[in-house]
Formats: sequence, C-alpha cells, structure tokens
Amino acid sequence: MQAAALASKLKADMDYYNAKARVLQTKLNEMLNSYEADMQWLNTVEERLETLRVTKETKMDRLWFGNQQALVSERLERTGIVAQVKLEMQVEMVKAKAAISKNLLQKLNEI
Repeated sequence: MQAAALASKLKADMDYYNAKARVLQTKLNEMLNSYEADMQWLNTVEERLETLRVTKETKMDRLWFGNQQALVSERLERTGIVAQVKLEMQVEMVKAKAAISKNLLQKLNEI
C-alpha cells in the first residue's frame, strides 16, 4: 500500500516537474526573442540618433528617440544574459528533478 502511494506521488511529481520545465522553457524562448528584438530596436534607435541633426526642429525627435533608448535599455536589463542564464538554470534544475522522480519511480516499480 505504501509503495503504491509513493509511486503515485512520484508520478505526480514527475508530471508536475515536466510541465513546469515546459513552461519555463517557453518563458526562456520568449525572453530570448524579446532580447533579440530589443537589441535590434536599440541599434535602430542609436543609428537614428547619430544621424539626426541637432536643430530646433529635431528636438522632439531626439527626445523621443532618447526616451526609446532608455526604455529599451531597461527591458534589456530584465531580459539580458544574466536573466537568461538564471532562467536556463531553473529549467535545468526542474528537468533534473523530473529525471530523479522518474528514476526513483522506475526503481520502485522494479521492487
């Protein structure tokens, strides 16, 4: 009876960790895509700022591009390499927990 309850718990844990790993992997993929798009936008904004002449007529454009540069820089901090590595570590940890649960479940079924 205890073995069946433990097997059920291990199966539920394994399913949970596999589902969580898929969710975290999707989040990581979205983060990578967002980072890439933000880098492209930042490069575009910086190029435009460099080519924009400093005149009274372009003052508002320079302010807008400067604001865009600041906003994108903030987003890049949240989705940067450090955040990506942390999330990738979480994915790997959850996958390892799922593998451990699967291994223990197999050993329990062999008994």
